Amino acid sequence: MKSMYIFISLLLISTTIEAELPTAKGLVKSNERLSLFNLQLRQLFQSNSQNPVDRLEYKPECILPIPQHREGDYTFGKNIQVNDDSAGTAYHSTRGAGGANIIVARGDTLYIVWSDARECTTGSQIYFAKSINGGVSFLPNVKVDDIPPHSSIKLAPSIAVDGLGRIYIAWSDSRSGNFDVYFAKSEDGGVTFSKNICVTDTGSRTNQDVSIGVAGDNIYIVWADTRHWDGSGNPREYIYSDRSRDGGLTFGKDIKVDDFHVDGPPVSEMCPCIDVIGDTVYVVWYHLNFDPLEGNIRFDKSIDGGVTFGTDVKIPASGFMQLYPSLTVDRNSTIHIAFYNVTNAFILQVLYAKSTDGGASFSQITEVTDTTLRFSGSSIDIATDTDCNPYIVWEDGRDSVGITHPYFSYSDDGGNSFSKNVRVVDKPGTIGDVDQYGVGLAVDDNKNVYAVWSDRRNHNKWYDIYFAKGTQVGIEESSKLKAQNLKLETYPNPFNRETVIYYLYLSGKHDDYPINLACHSEVAGRDLRLAIYDLTGRLVRTFPISNSITWDGRDNCGKLLPSGVYFCKLFTESCGRVDDKSLTKQIILLR
Repeated sequence: MKSMYIFISLLLISTTIEAELPTAKGLVKSNERLSLFNLQLRQLFQSNSQNPVDRLEYKPECILPIPQHREGDYTFGKNIQVNDDSAGTAYHSTRGAGGANIIVARGDTLYIVWSDARECTTGSQIYFAKSINGGVSFLPNVKVDDIPPHSSIKLAPSIAVDGLGRIYIAWSDSRSGNFDVYFAKSEDGGVTFSKNICVTDTGSRTNQDVSIGVAGDNIYIVWADTRHWDGSGNPREYIYSDRSRDGGLTFGKDIKVDDFHVDGPPVSEMCPCIDVIGDTVYVVWYHLNFDPLEGNIRFDKSIDGGVTFGTDVKIPASGFMQLYPSLTVDRNSTIHIAFYNVTNAFILQVLYAKSTDGGASFSQITEVTDTTLRFSGSSIDIATDTDCNPYIVWEDGRDSVGITHPYFSYSDDGGNSFSKNVRVVDKPGTIGDVDQYGVGLAVDDNKNVYAVWSDRRNHNKWYDIYFAKGTQVGIEESSKLKAQNLKLETYPNPFNRETVIYYLYLSGKHDDYPINLACHSEVAGRDLRLAIYDLTGRLVRTFPISNSITWDGRDNCGKLLPSGVYFCKLFTESCGRVDDKSLTKQIILLR
């Protein structure tokens, strides 16, 4: 077992620090080093070695019971190619690992960024695309960087958009000989971009994982940096950040985020992800310690606008190793994190963690995946809706050995449980080791979901950028539980301040009477759920089951909902499967 741990640690080291190299008509994809690790880890799972020390058999069962997952109601539409050059003719890459933003949704306007080799045989550039109709079509692609093709390699872009529609992009760039972090912005909606600015104080010998966030005129960038490593022995890689106070015209001094001393034992801090609310800056990343071997997710924050950071907090997930996190913070300052987990039985999972105390603790850990994975990718992304519920997309290897596809799941109860997982792609493909990777996710105010990724469906080597929109199905009033002599009622209806939701038992005579539904024989032992949807089918409120429920016209975050038609739906679940037994009642809210 010890040799196995050493082998995996060496894989992590070697595949993480390797810089991308240019190739003919493109470049090695930005997650080559990470997908190589996933391939080797999968091969280790399936090893038939007779050496009992080195042998590790894949086990289909998880050491922890897989939680029940309810049926979801999201479907994804036709996949759309985002890059506007010919399909399958050049390398296009979203990102390699973790969850830095590559897609942003503002109403019906979508913003996407990626690394692109269409003009290069020995390098790459940063490209941007925009849709103003919710992803039905995309405007012509725009180049972000300001130097000629072939002059450098540009990777790991991240994008942020402020409330005025100003666009900010940061990426890793080798134009100076080392890998620095560069920045550009657009104040005309992405038609043109500014002169590129170098953010880092000094160059890194390897490409960085970059993430960007914005609050007002303050722009925050965080990245992984090897400036303290001379290239020998184990790497010394740390998390750094920088801030612009003038809308990106200038940047300050680089600030070290993590707690590990540069003169201490070697560590590797990788794949940072940032979010910003006011003057509070939230950062999460993947930490790898070498002696003793330890891989986990670390979190830290600054409450003074990025001037100083506090003490790192380790996400308390159980397992052999946690990898590649993504972070978002909702309007209530609740912190949501998604990441990969390798259990002690070497089962792969996607986990979700939440903190409601500003990151002091992460008391809730929920499994997102609804099956054990053969192997996974390295990118993952999380977003929240207007009701502060988490949505997650990730690279998933359940369908075929050696191939990953984007999968999606969401929660409508604040992360306590997640829906059945849904595959995003409409053409999964069978070419090569990784067909789709580098996933990104955004959710708009109407809970429409937008996913983007790199896709090899058109060529056995080159990737294109693809996009899909996910929507919820609408709700119709129904009474499928009438066979069980049950009826859902509300009073008053219409209502202004509050209405009471309750259940009747239909005796067939004139003595119908309210019941305690949880104890009723027809549904006893089942997982009862009560949810309220708006007219478009968007879920706005969930309730625990009780004899009667009072609804005051607010959503899950306590926000008053507008006047309109809503639907209250009662349904049951059994063994994670939604039964064909439900009641839906129309409710009218009048303000």
